[in-house]
Amino acid sequence: MYFTVIGFPFFSIIFLLCFNRYLGNKGTSLISTLFLGISSLIITFCFYDGGYQNSFIDFNLFPWFSILSLELHWSFYFDNLNLTILVMISSVSFLIHVYAIEYFSDDPHQSRFMIYLTCFTGSMLVLVSSRNLLQLFLGWELIGLFSYLLINFWFSWIEANKSSIKAMVINRIGDFFLSVFFFVLFFLFKSLDFNVISSLSLEFNNFYLSSSSYSIPVMEFICFFLFLGISAKSAQIPFRTWLVNAMSAPSPVSALIRAATLVTSGIFLILKFSYVIEISYNLTLISLIGVFTSLFSGLTALAQNDAKRIIAYSTCSQLGYMAFSCGISQYHVSFFRLINRGCFKALLFLGIGSLIHNIDNKQDLRSLGHLSIAFPANYSMFLIGSLTLAGIPFLSGFYSKDTIIEISFVNYSLYGFSIYCFSLFVAILTTIYSTRLIYLVYLKNSNLNKLLFQNLKDSGLCISMTLITLSFLSIMSGYIFSDLFIGIGSDFFNTTLFLNSQHYSILNAEFQNSLVKNLPLFFSLIAIVLSVLIYHQLTWKFSKKVDTYFHIYLFFYNRWFFDHLQNKLSLFVLNLSRNITFKLIDKGVLETLGPRGLQGFFKLAILKFTNFQSGYLYHYLVTLFLGWFLFLTFLLLDMSTKNFFILLLNILIIG
Repeated sequence: MYFTVIGFPFFSIIFLLCFNRYLGNKGTSLISTLFLGISSLIITFCFYDGGYQNSFIDFNLFPWFSILSLELHWSFYFDNLNLTILVMISSVSFLIHVYAIEYFSDDPHQSRFMIYLTCFTGSMLVLVSSRNLLQLFLGWELIGLFSYLLINFWFSWIEANKSSIKAMVINRIGDFFLSVFFFVLFFLFKSLDFNVISSLSLEFNNFYLSSSSYSIPVMEFICFFLFLGISAKSAQIPFRTWLVNAMSAPSPVSALIRAATLVTSGIFLILKFSYVIEISYNLTLISLIGVFTSLFSGLTALAQNDAKRIIAYSTCSQLGYMAFSCGISQYHVSFFRLINRGCFKALLFLGIGSLIHNIDNKQDLRSLGHLSIAFPANYSMFLIGSLTLAGIPFLSGFYSKDTIIEISFVNYSLYGFSIYCFSLFVAILTTIYSTRLIYLVYLKNSNLNKLLFQNLKDSGLCISMTLITLSFLSIMSGYIFSDLFIGIGSDFFNTTLFLNSQHYSILNAEFQNSLVKNLPLFFSLIAIVLSVLIYHQLTWKFSKKVDTYFHIYLFFYNRWFFDHLQNKLSLFVLNLSRNITFKLIDKGVLETLGPRGLQGFFKLAILKFTNFQSGYLYHYLVTLFLGWFLFLTFLLLDMSTKNFFILLLNILIIG
């Protein structure tokens, strides 16, 4: 049964590649969605059988390859961590497939999109369920490949071309660092098996890489490269630029990449190596990068006018939340946040995507407004997603976000208190830009064309059912899973995550002062009221002082000029590589000593040899006798000298 979890998506891919020309767009969409729905249902049963019963399943399919001490099999491993995230991935992906049936109903390339989407989901399932690192890296590269194809699905649009190339290049940079991590890890442990690495990680705690002047703990060294590789995939500073630019992809792709699959794979890898990361000294780096990513994304989202771009920056901010919760050793809380946001983030992307799809692809906030009248169902469900993101009580985001803030407070150190203040400020920013998005899209006076506004209608059955299901999950998932994942005394992740400080931190956070516990909610409610006042009542007053705040607004609108600096740095590196690597080395030294030099040498040699063709018989006789003399001399030489001359002759012939 467990093999069918992975097998059904890939079986549907093979079947559709063979017969999609006979099935057409509608048949391809229905079959890919049906197979993924069956796989999602099976994973849910597997979660109850394996994960909920606190057991694990491990099986090998067949040998892959064996080189010296490295012997790998196609093997899959299902424990509490893997099964839980598999349920989230398969369920959200199934709902996005259902959504895409209606979203792409008029697109002539719908079958190609559905095949790409299924391949992407299957690759993510392979990544999550792999037992060894090389198989995980295969899934890691496959999701990078299919994300490129999905972002560039509308390949005739130049913006999609640029976005997909940027995503591919930045992820390749991260993959280089991750490869270094794998190589050093294999050099130390002589294995790529997760269980072997986790069980032996403490044995290498006192190992150092030494040179003449200094030494570095080996675990700190490899975890540094691990986090660099993860940062590119999960859009942390300084590799976060590709995620926002990838908004040129279709809305189902945006939802799948940012809610359940691609960007969460980096956080999943941190959780998978929690035993290794915990004994290194990189926890401070992880938490600082996470906090700065959240702060950067939250402030930038305040100044954006593109609706999808605001939600994309919100994704970066939430990924920063999960990163810095890992940095304070609260891996189970980070995972709980990952599961929760998979539901409400998909709801936000799909909700705004269906809205934009119905209003002629207009997504600038300044051209929208008053759409709650035309799309009441969409407005209701988008409101649920936004309130969940803001952390309003009894919605799923409240359980995970407030827990992260409270646990950072009970760290009882200056560092922990600083993390607490920053996380509280980011929560306020999240509430402000969520309220701004709702007000400008759904509540303010409309700036749409009157004829277009009169002909608007809500989405069809497939999109509506998807949004309703995600709304229900956004409301209930926190309440259902909070005690299981982060409850006091819960042993759900005892064998899969590093949880030495779990009971101490959760207990202190749970029985913290009521003022501290209610402070995030208090600030969030104030932020909602102030946002409505600013954007509804006081806009004309702020417009009088636009010159005063213009440069601050421009700074945040241009993403702190971070992209500009990155482009300048990239241009400098490209010019440097062109002038030195290409012109000086490749086209200069190597070609002079290589093909061009040999070509000139042989031209000169051929010119000299053609002078022997004189036409006189005695010249040919002298050459003949000279040749026989050299041949007989060669026969009288010893074997080593003969081999030397034969080798020299071969080199000349090959050259």
